[in-house]
Amino acid sequence: MFSNEERELDRSRKELDRLMVSNELADQAIMAGIRQAKAAGRKRKRYASLFTAGAAALILLFSVKGGSTMAEYFSKMPGLEKVMELVSGDRGLMAAAENEYIQKIGASAEQNGIKATLDSAIYDEQALILFYSYEAENKTADVYTTDITLLDREGNKLPYQANHGTFWTADREDLHEIRFQLDDAADLPDELSLSMGVTVNDSRQSESVVLPFALDKEKLAEKKVYSLNKTVTVEGQKMTVKDVSIYPSQTAVRIVFDPDNTKKIFGFNDLHIADENGGKWKANHVKDEKVNDNETVIYLESSYFADPKELYLRFNSIRALDKDELIVRVNPSDNKIIKAPKDGKLKSASVFKDELRLNLEAPFSFLDTMIFMHAADLEGRTIGEGLSFGAGGSPVDKEITYYVPYPKEEASEQDILLELLDYPASINGNAEIKLK
Repeated sequence: MFSNEERELDRSRKELDRLMVSNELADQAIMAGIRQAKAAGRKRKRYASLFTAGAAALILLFSVKGGSTMAEYFSKMPGLEKVMELVSGDRGLMAAAENEYIQKIGASAEQNGIKATLDSAIYDEQALILFYSYEAENKTADVYTTDITLLDREGNKLPYQANHGTFWTADREDLHEIRFQLDDAADLPDELSLSMGVTVNDSRQSESVVLPFALDKEKLAEKKVYSLNKTVTVEGQKMTVKDVSIYPSQTAVRIVFDPDNTKKIFGFNDLHIADENGGKWKANHVKDEKVNDNETVIYLESSYFADPKELYLRFNSIRALDKDELIVRVNPSDNKIIKAPKDGKLKSASVFKDELRLNLEAPFSFLDTMIFMHAADLEGRTIGEGLSFGAGGSPVDKEITYYVPYPKEEASEQDILLELLDYPASINGNAEIKLK
């Protein structure tokens, strides 16, 4: 029989499947988690923000609105305390809730014994963040949601990709976050619906749960834009911060890299905004948006409601690699790495069934960074296109295994090539740009 930890991790497995992680990889992650949970007595409720309900959350809740009592504040919007508990790991979203920049929706729908409730929303020019919950009549059923989409009045799918948010939990009794990244010019219809596919005991239900709702666009707050065009050089690599746009939900930092740089810049390890008192708004785990090979948009927590006297953009560590080291060459027949970055962090490669496995020396925190997606043969043909890829590891090991699709019917007799999409190598230098 499963222990409580095993039951929880089994539910987590089904949530991981939505993130395109292979079954074998999920098995490894689950068993590693079971071993760690038994050793550490892990609590049942877990959030990706690593911030659990407890004393710290209570301190945050009691500090809401300065002198206002908690009862007075929450009486305006029943259920808000659950939202604040959920987003307590994001300083910007906490401020949005504290400043009542949140719309109560309270829409519910039921389909085949599954009831879903859309609690509330945070909506601005660049993001629509929805908070929802669901429950089943059969309390012992294993239920999870999938294929969450945004629909217009006619039921047509809108072109905004759902992100399952920073604050993930496998407990269906909790509030969940779903985020739709919008364009600045996006004109959402007045009438919308949230559509959620439902799987019960590994069986996908034929009909989705659909929750109609409307947004109050009169409450839409205008973004704050700082046009900068400031160029910074770190270890010979030039980058220009074009502008910083601050929304209630998040901050968008647009950066252009000099095409003549000798290194490929993958991302920033510690990019943040700071005020004159040392207050800091860090990365919010929303994936960077690649505009082109030399331009990217990086998302941080929002300082929108703080309104400090001074505001700075700062960083001192950047992930980067020489451009002539971006292609990894592997001999799949001999399970041998022919060419890889000179630092030797890419340890080994091996073919197992329909996968190519590559082991990288890296901290566990690097697990959510995909450095490979697919391999290609020497003629440039993608191998296993459309098949899922993934990564696995544990906090104990300082090694991450990446799983790249390599179906037998597409196996190459020659070497294969993989392009590095990210890598744990850094360049360093203190940089500060004043916003105001």
